[in-house]
Amino acid sequence: MVGGYYQSQDLWSRSVVLLNAVTPNNAGGALISHKETQKGNAWSAFGNVLFKPIDTVELSAGGRYSHESKSISFFDLGPTGTSNPVAVPTAVPERKWSDFSPEFVTTWRPSPTLTAFLAWKKGFLSGGFNPGSGSIAAFGLDRSFDAEKVKGFELGIKGLYFDNALRLNFAAYDYKVDNMIVTSIVGATQFINNAATSSSRGAELEATWKTPYEPVSLHSALAYNRARYNSYVASPCYTGQIISLGCVLVGGVARQDLSGAHIVRAPDWVGNLGATFDIHANDGLAYAFSVDGSYSGSYFTDATNNPTSIQPHFWIIDATASLTTRNGIEFALIGRNLGNTYTYQRTAGVIFSGSGATTGTAGPGIVPDQLGFVSRGREILLRASFKL
Repeated sequence: MVGGYYQSQDLWSRSVVLLNAVTPNNAGGALISHKETQKGNAWSAFGNVLFKPIDTVELSAGGRYSHESKSISFFDLGPTGTSNPVAVPTAVPERKWSDFSPEFVTTWRPSPTLTAFLAWKKGFLSGGFNPGSGSIAAFGLDRSFDAEKVKGFELGIKGLYFDNALRLNFAAYDYKVDNMIVTSIVGATQFINNAATSSSRGAELEATWKTPYEPVSLHSALAYNRARYNSYVASPCYTGQIISLGCVLVGGVARQDLSGAHIVRAPDWVGNLGATFDIHANDGLAYAFSVDGSYSGSYFTDATNNPTSIQPHFWIIDATASLTTRNGIEFALIGRNLGNTYTYQRTAGVIFSGSGATTGTAGPGIVPDQLGFVSRGREILLRASFKL
């Protein structure tokens, strides 16, 4: 198998910042008005070869070569926001990346009901530029971030047991990421930068069992993922983080060392457990009922690892009851998040709350309130559908 890919992209944006939320104004000519242009080109070529030296063994080798280039330009629109644009030189206006990512997989199938595999893979994610935020003077700095590269291995086994009544899937993995791309929000400014190295290693187990009572089947899954920053010595600090909390000034910029800390939005444990009851009656009707519970361990929702941004562990319970007629009409009563559990995936400090002036100093510091998008609560739906 061989193939190729090409992409060309253009992005234009304009930003205007005024003082005051209730009555926006340009007091003292402090308005920040600018526009930016980003351009990019990417192409890649890939290939893969499958080879079976014997009937039970399959060898796969492949790779992808990628090349990407991106550029950025900033323009000052002046204190009124209507002036002719004036180019603002930036320290690094263009970046290029090239990468070759190979993959090797060995698969062993000793029987129709058992498969084992071992894989080594490498991946690539291009870098880019931080979009326009902050003062015009900040655009003259290096706004770029580097490409992310990942490599590691996976091994696993999949099998059917007890006359195909039990299906078990197991996999283990160990991946290392160089220049991991991390997005942080501090105040009103978003930063995209690189953690030097990070690692993610863990294991997953899935099981499905068709019980001796034929209408009932059970399924479950459990995964452990130890995701940590191996080296991240220049992470942005959160607002109000002082020296005693790990934030110091480096070249006049507040930075913290998150080496060894948890990666954002990466719980150690996740899992689910569920059951399905499915029966076909003699009158042509089909009845089904299912209940599922999913679990997530706690995790940071702010990439600065602000301790007030931790989402505690939680369970989400869903259930469905359905009736299907012989002519394919289905009526289903669906319950989602029956425990009415509210969670959030991403948060940031509320602007103008907390004490940013003491960040990176001896303090005292005030940690800001957290703002996040909350998940949906309990939902009850009635669905009618027809299958041809």
